[in-house]
Amino acid sequence: MRKMIVILTALILAISAFAQPTLVCDQYLSPYNSYATLVDGVATADSGLILFGSSDLQYSLWMLKIDSECLTVDIFEPLLYENIEYKHCVLDPDGYVVLVCNEYILQTKRGVIVKLTQDGQLVWMQQAYPVNFYFNDVCIADNGDYIVVGSSGPPYSDWKETTIWCYDESGNETWINHCDSGIYGEGIAVCQSNDSGYVIAACKSSEIGFPCLAIYEVDDLGNVTNQETYVYNSTAYDIARAADGSDSYIVATNSEANGCIMRLVRVGAELVADWTTVIASPGCVSSSVNSISPNENYILYAGADYHQLESLGVAGKMDNSGNVIWQQAVTTQGWAWMEWCCVTQYDQGYVYVGSSCNTWGFPVSGRLVKYTDQTGVIQETPPALVSVFNTSVSPNPFNSSAIISYTLPNTNQVSLSVYDISGRQVVELVNSIREAGTHSVTFDGSNLASGIYFYRLTAGDFIAVKKMILVK
Repeated sequence: MRKMIVILTALILAISAFAQPTLVCDQYLSPYNSYATLVDGVATADSGLILFGSSDLQYSLWMLKIDSECLTVDIFEPLLYENIEYKHCVLDPDGYVVLVCNEYILQTKRGVIVKLTQDGQLVWMQQAYPVNFYFNDVCIADNGDYIVVGSSGPPYSDWKETTIWCYDESGNETWINHCDSGIYGEGIAVCQSNDSGYVIAACKSSEIGFPCLAIYEVDDLGNVTNQETYVYNSTAYDIARAADGSDSYIVATNSEANGCIMRLVRVGAELVADWTTVIASPGCVSSSVNSISPNENYILYAGADYHQLESLGVAGKMDNSGNVIWQQAVTTQGWAWMEWCCVTQYDQGYVYVGSSCNTWGFPVSGRLVKYTDQTGVIQETPPALVSVFNTSVSPNPFNSSAIISYTLPNTNQVSLSVYDISGRQVVELVNSIREAGTHSVTFDGSNLASGIYFYRLTAGDFIAVKKMILVK
């Protein structure tokens, strides 16, 4: 198989030279008022935006629904166990949410694929076997199957294989294939090709020891039909089929510590680099491009610029020739680090989601912004609405009593009850009309046994369930 090295020409972006978009909303997201909140993924559904992330240092996965005004609608915890690393989600043609994540077990990790309704109800969940088979991305095949890419091999080892799985709509694994052998390789992203196969963006070791961007083309059973090596000393982040009808693909990668976007076009039997744009603002030490979203006439991208003492979230839009139309470098409110993880088009605008961190690197808050190309004055969401329907419990774990707090954006009928691990109602704390604002109620667990309990808050159409731990 022929290998090709592409020499990158860096294009340092002067942000002020571009026309700037209009900011529609800017939300800080902390669904449970948790110590640390990551927002990693977003999917566009008929019912609104569906966001995925994790809370607290145990990385328990949550699911958040956002309406067209960028306001919280519902919060769900589809996976009620800890040490979960979210990777990617898609919406299938029937409206189900399919996501892949990894479960950490001591010094190993295992891939998990989950199918959910848009209301957070679990349809099925499958784990990769054996352990040390882990997932990075998922796409929907033309026949409705779910195609997953990742790696097999110990997570902290130099030996891994780029691996691709196929699951049917019922969650059955129908086939698995390894794309490389005898070298370090990790499948990062996958998309449907123009025929019945798939295109994988991967990282692998080169002959001289540096990591390099590799592209695998595989057939509908995961067998490799073509492989190309493009850039040494680089890694892959995302890949998507171009939306302009051509047999070409948009890849998010990096080279020499800077984020890049490249377009691969079909020339004969091979995919050849057509253009490469380096996304790096003046003065930054390095940069990244974490997510891309191609449309018919443009490409959206999300990432970060890294400076010596801070990082800025980078949101941008370019045409299909790699020319930047606009780019925004977003700072944080009192925190040192900001990074966009995912981007999508929604409701005549462009939505970017990510997280901000403090100077020690701990994530403290998720964040969502929405831009539009429309001119005119559009008001930002008032800061008071950022915490709508937030709930929290303190302390947690607790010894005998805990305070449950919740915030209402308007007057509503509120029901708040506590349940044990079997689903039996322990006590009803609130069942009355409450005015807008923040409220607190004390839960007395002095007569209860140690263990896991859940409180369920209902306010109008909003429902939230949160775990509490009683330790005596």
